[in-house]
Amino acid sequence: MSLSALIASVVIFFQKNLFAALAIVTILLYLLFRNPKTFFLILFLVLLMAGILTFSTYISSCKQIPLWQ
Repeated sequence: MSLSALIASVVIFFQKNLFAALAIVTILLYLLFRNPKTFFLILFLVLLMAGILTFSTYISSCKQIPLWQ
């Protein structure tokens, strides 16, 4: 999954689920101003999970993996 595909999927989610997207953005903005420590913890966890997902899709799409040859 490329970065453009990841961004496109996020944009499609925001377009199809406008109410849920606005609720998520509102909660995150509230956390950013009221409790920044929690906001950055959530941001770190989301980025970590996205990195793990990207890495796993990259590994699973490899035709030749040198570790297993």
